[in-house]
Amino acid sequence: TCYKLYDVICVAAFNMAAQGVRALNNLTGKEELFPLVLNKQNKLELDLLNADMSEFPSEIVHLEGLKVLKLCTDRMHTIPQTITMLTELEELYLHTRDWHLVGEGLREVPAAIAELPRLQVLSVHNNPKVAAALLDVLTSSPPPDLVELEMVNCGITELPAPKSCGKMRLKTLNLSRNDLTSLKLSPWLHTAALKTLNLSHCNLQDVPAELSAMKELE
Repeated sequence: TCYKLYDVICVAAFNMAAQGVRALNNLTGKEELFPLVLNKQNKLELDLLNADMSEFPSEIVHLEGLKVLKLCTDRMHTIPQTITMLTELEELYLHTRDWHLVGEGLREVPAAIAELPRLQVLSVHNNPKVAAALLDVLTSSPPPDLVELEMVNCGITELPAPKSCGKMRLKTLNLSRNDLTSLKLSPWLHTAALKTLNLSHCNLQDVPAELSAMKELE
């Protein structure tokens, strides 16, 4: 059988990362707690959205080749600076799933998240404190490859003014279920790159003037 070199590399990376996952399982005694998969995009993905953890497992940062990390932050209060060791991470999901814990889960995230060199997708659900902290970081030094930002039901009332001249080149921006009454996109977005904008279930009183100039908006 003939295999493409890319496929061989993906399988090898998967096997190396799986060793780290087995180490995590040994610590907890739960074989299926840390599911690691090669997803449909051939990316190494660790999905912990169904894992009820009070601490960020330190072993995660040693999973070589990890591209996608999904965390349930219901009871996890902090994420360590060592997350920057995941230099190949492209997608990070920080979701509070229990509605009763909105605003009570994750409270601190390191500013160093903006230093993840390959981060393309950042998703925060149901966590106002984390959203506010990350927006502050992103408007100061946005990751260069960030193209998708989700901040859903995070109590956002406005987008903060940028603190640097750099602007994010987002293609997808999801701010649904927030308390936005007005929205100014131009100070911090290269609006020409934006293709998808979700403002559903917000309290917008005025339509952003920039929308009429967004020819590529879907």
